[in-house]
Amino acid sequence: EKFVKVHKRVLDKIHDFNEHSLYNVLLNLKNEIDDLLLNQYEIMDNEPYFKQTIKPLTYKELESCQRTEIVDEVTFITDVIVDTYLFERRMNDYE
Repeated sequence: EKFVKVHKRVLDKIHDFNEHSLYNVLLNLKNEIDDLLLNQYEIMDNEPYFKQTIKPLTYKELESCQRTEIVDEVTFITDVIVDTYLFERRMNDYE
């Protein structure tokens, strides 16, 4: 569910992104980020550091489909992903 929202937001902003490629990028990112958070959940306590940690992962995944030439895309996708994780965490904290 988390990455369905990210997928939609990215496609709304970046219209020429191939849906299948984007799906693969996001799935790989989700797996990498989830693995990272299993070992370092507290990393989300520091949002700037969390973004700084996720950005190279985003870049690497976008590089696999030749999308890294657009730095704004890397930043946008990283921001959407981080915001989504932080929102989900806040929602879980209130339950």
